[in-house]
Amino acid sequence: SAALVRGMAAAYARAGGALRGFDAVTCSDIPAGCGVSSSAAFEMLTGLLIRALCDPEGLDPRRSLVRLALDGSWAEDVHFGKPTGAQDQLASAFGGIVALDFAGAEPRVSPVAFDVRASGHALFLVDSRCDHSRYTDEFVAVPADMFAVAKRFGRERLEDVPCEAFLEDLAGVRAELGDRAALRALHYFEETRRVAAQRRALEKGDFPAFLALVRQSGMSSAQFLQNVSPRADASGAEQPAMVALALCAHLLGERGAYRIHGGGFGGSVLAFVPDAEAEAFRARMDALLGFEACLPVAIGAPGACARRIG
Repeated sequence: SAALVRGMAAAYARAGGALRGFDAVTCSDIPAGCGVSSSAAFEMLTGLLIRALCDPEGLDPRRSLVRLALDGSWAEDVHFGKPTGAQDQLASAFGGIVALDFAGAEPRVSPVAFDVRASGHALFLVDSRCDHSRYTDEFVAVPADMFAVAKRFGRERLEDVPCEAFLEDLAGVRAELGDRAALRALHYFEETRRVAAQRRALEKGDFPAFLALVRQSGMSSAQFLQNVSPRADASGAEQPAMVALALCAHLLGERGAYRIHGGGFGGSVLAFVPDAEAEAFRARMDALLGFEACLPVAIGAPGACARRIG
């Protein structure tokens, strides 16, 4: 937390803001290392707090949420040592369901109007009790593999590499960079298509189609992106998030959906459960894992905001 506070303060000063001291108290009921982007949410909280207290007259968070999110990504990379991109920060800053487009020089954020509460499904985070922050090196290797593939094609990002060009040179990619990098790149290209399809499904109100795509995305993450089971000790003895996914598959089958949440390598699993099965699912999952693993969650606004009270 201290590193992120330093990072957000440095980002504010770097942008020309005048810092001054203050005391702050924060609280949260999110389990540590749960993989729910709590670091990004903390960055947005800290960034807004600094703005509100150091420049109360100039605070206009809705005008500059993208900048706030990019500051958070920079702080996490430079001061915490974890290069994350800005996806989590943008989601935390804007709240609700949003479509994120990173193709341009600055991310574009588009709200998606869909009420999950009316979908007939409850949302649970299934805590694996495996702190994913222990596996930062494995997390960092994911984008590193993708950047390496892009570099082979003379590009900085996979976004700028045509999928067909990648497939035509697949043998060369595998020979130079290995199968893991090739598989992660394949996941990237397919996931980009899936995200667009998920957005269309939600905008049409076709929740079953959305859930099917969530299941496909989750399977691709586990098999091809390979971000579920930590491999640091090479033994495979500890795979708690994969166990949670397997239990979701056992309890839900084709009903609802489930996938690793956040960066993976532990953390938590996100499950969409039909309302009629929600309580039974929660009770059974908790019993099978031996602790209160299921955390009910909701998706909603307003995202990052500041209010002066009194």
